[in-house]
Amino acid sequence: MANILENMVLNISNHIVGNKNYTAEQWVQWLLMKVRAENNIKFKERIRKLIDYYEGRQLEYLEDILKKQFVDYEHLKLQPRFVNITKQIIDTVAVTYKWGAQRELYNNKKKVSDKENALWQYIYESTKWERYMRVVDKYVKLLGTTFLRPYFNTDDNKLALDLVTPDEIDIIQHPQDPTKYIAVLYARIATDTYLIRVGEYKTNLQYIYHYWDAENYRQFLVDGTILRIEGNEEGINPYGVLPFVRFMDTMPLQGVFVDRGEDLLNAQENINVKLTQLNYLIKMQSFSIPILIGYNPTSDEEIVLHPGRPYVLPPTAKDETQPDLQFRTPSPQINTLMEQIEKEITAIARVYGISESEFRLTGSPSSGFALKMENLKLIEQRENALPYYEDAEEELFEVVKKVWNYHSDYLPSGHEFKGVKFDDNTKLKVTINPPIFPESPDEERSRWDWLFANKMATPVEYYMRYKGMTEEEAQKYWEKIKKWWDENEGGFGTKYKKEPPLKFPEEENPEE
Repeated sequence: MANILENMVLNISNHIVGNKNYTAEQWVQWLLMKVRAENNIKFKERIRKLIDYYEGRQLEYLEDILKKQFVDYEHLKLQPRFVNITKQIIDTVAVTYKWGAQRELYNNKKKVSDKENALWQYIYESTKWERYMRVVDKYVKLLGTTFLRPYFNTDDNKLALDLVTPDEIDIIQHPQDPTKYIAVLYARIATDTYLIRVGEYKTNLQYIYHYWDAENYRQFLVDGTILRIEGNEEGINPYGVLPFVRFMDTMPLQGVFVDRGEDLLNAQENINVKLTQLNYLIKMQSFSIPILIGYNPTSDEEIVLHPGRPYVLPPTAKDETQPDLQFRTPSPQINTLMEQIEKEITAIARVYGISESEFRLTGSPSSGFALKMENLKLIEQRENALPYYEDAEEELFEVVKKVWNYHSDYLPSGHEFKGVKFDDNTKLKVTINPPIFPESPDEERSRWDWLFANKMATPVEYYMRYKGMTEEEAQKYWEKIKKWWDENEGGFGTKYKKEPPLKFPEEENPEE
């Protein structure tokens, strides 16, 4: 059925998208039919579940699982327990930007102007670019795919970034290449401050649907009402490109989304159930259970094994023993269950390339080389993913450039960057830094001395690596240090060349 709808919608789309002769209701009907044809309800539910698990919202899901798996789930539900393995694993593997990245504007036609570099620095800082990249990395590792939407916030006249997860967005795929998309549909709450104002509709509606393709931008309601956009009554996409950039860490082969997460969900749920059972077993072992022998329960009584309730053994037809009440202490295999939980945690960690040392509470610190060997699989995964992140960031800059250049003319007078635009040929080069593993002070000093002696590194690179500075910040910091030494010591490093090294008090000769 979905394939039939898919083919029908593609035929209809060739006539409806951008055609002014169709009514708003026909246009919206086509869009909603397209969304339903994608048959992605289960996919979106799983995405929301992964996000909830990562954010620690797991109790409601755990109660549902207990209810499905156990007849007497009420007692297990009294003391549920979970450990957020999902967050621990994702935060451990999301190391793409852990050691920072270098970003530099370049232009093959001419030199990048100082104004452009200043504008880029302003956008980089105001959008919190680096922080967003770290969050994007976590959501890519969690969900497989996520999107960033550059938009212009008219409230404070700044460009900003909006992270959009796959459960919030519907994609219209390219008819010839299903791994690409030609249009995007998503919904936002009408009170969100970054939405373009829609007059009287903004205060009366909860959700506004947004449709983007390369030529059109529409806002509408689920009933088909097209909203009037102030300053853009014709519903034109002013940027000429889709203002969405897809982030992923591998190549999609069957569709727009790189899909993952079922193994992590399965492991998290199994561990949660076992931890809850462990709580219950500890409770069972802590108390003796009353055993009621020779008692006839009524037909509606349930026999439940619980420290606070007796376990009833009704008499048989030939049973002549007197009714009796005894207490027995169960001996559940708590250690065995704990070992099983640890094995499941270790198993899912291995799938994601995490060293077992990450889950050990004891042991001595490992050297830099040992850590590299322990995390070799994780490092290889990171290296394989780097080109996808670098390409996505560079593509993001191209969209940011389009959005900023359009809005720069409409900035209020007096704005520092009013009318300042990026050149069409200006691009962003992104190079994500290689990993750095802990070294002893002697090893680190020796390595940098060797690099400086062989003119293979500069102090600017050192500051970028170890102080997390941008190249511009590191250059200014280095100039500041050189200036201080020149002004206070008559030349960089001259004081320590002229004066003998200081002696510790115990080395001094008392007679002198």
